Amino acid sequence: MKTTLANPVLDFINTLCNFVVLNLVFLISCLPVITIGTALSSLYYVTLREARGEYGYLVRTYIKEFRKNLKSGTAAFAVLFVIGTVILFNLAFWFNLGGIPAAVITGLMAVGAIVWLFTFTYTFPLIARFNNSTKQTLINAFCLMMSADSDQCLLSDDEQCKGNPGSPAHLCYGAFPLRLPGSHEADDGTFRICLHCLLPVFCI
Repeated sequence: MKTTLANPVLDFINTLCNFVVLNLVFLISCLPVITIGTALSSLYYVTLREARGEYGYLVRTYIKEFRKNLKSGTAAFAVLFVIGTVILFNLAFWFNLGGIPAAVITGLMAVGAIVWLFTFTYTFPLIARFNNSTKQTLINAFCLMMSADSDQCLLSDDEQCKGNPGSPAHLCYGAFPLRLPGSHEADDGTFRICLHCLLPVFCI
């Protein structure tokens, strides 16, 4: 939270204390485990507001978003948790089994684990930024993950990407054959998502 205190030292201490309290509240709200998804999406929302210069009460905003995202965040986390548990179990089982078929299946499970990890990474920023159903959010997260390769991650100064004051360029992911929330149409007819709408700094 940005204050108007005359002393910059006191201003810094006040902001630091607010972020310390925010992190403590975040850790406490993660204790039930099933609420981790809600806590992550709420924390993303608060930090995005701060990154955009929309200063306010950090903890109050966090609690408000926590209540708002409780259903969607918990549902998304539950789905991802079950999928992740199944992948982890199969990975451990086939790895210890031995043999060529087991090695092939272990490799497939490892790929699945990587896909799961990146999908998990995208899901909660999407919940913080957009209002979608749990199913649509997971689909969008998967689409973003599948598009995140070296020739699609770029720095863009496209006029349609501009909206983050102070940044000379913006990270975008494309190219999608369908329109996703927050996307815009590129010259080649595909759609691109501006990552500054999702995360302050994020690139794979």
